Amino acid sequence: MNLRPVTDDDVFRIWRWQQHPDTRLFFRKLAHPTWAEHVYWFAERLNGLQQGVEAWDIIGYAPDGADVGVVNVSVEDDKRMLGIIVAPEHRGKGVGTEAIVAATLKYGGRDKLYAVIHAGNKASLGAFRRAGYKERPELRSGSWLMLVSS
Repeated sequence: MNLRPVTDDDVFRIWRWQQHPDTRLFFRKLAHPTWAEHVYWFAERLNGLQQGVEAWDIIGYAPDGADVGVVNVSVEDDKRMLGIIVAPEHRGKGVGTEAIVAATLKYGGRDKLYAVIHAGNKASLGAFRRAGYKERPELRSGSWLMLVSS
């Protein structure tokens, strides 16, 4: 497992992952972006024009080094938030848990990382819990749970 910075070459790959129907089931913004919307968002994010984005990495997975997802760290309400998308064809293989651990080690440092996850997203909840994240019930907002790194 390795994490490498997102580059211009990743624009279509990330858009394809975001377009899969199962990917957006538990996004806070459910609508699928058009290609034009995605390209605009991608360029802003890649060029540091979106406030609060600290890191944005592609997940490479050994042994073949295939790109299997994307992780990001952004700041929301003074909390460093970790987000992840695993490519549909690589789900259910432990990639998410490994990527969460790798990103937490790379970006967590002495600061905690947080994740906002829909209560119905059992796969994501399981991956974050296996990676050592704990639920913070006092930070729950409706169907959205807040987990924090250990």
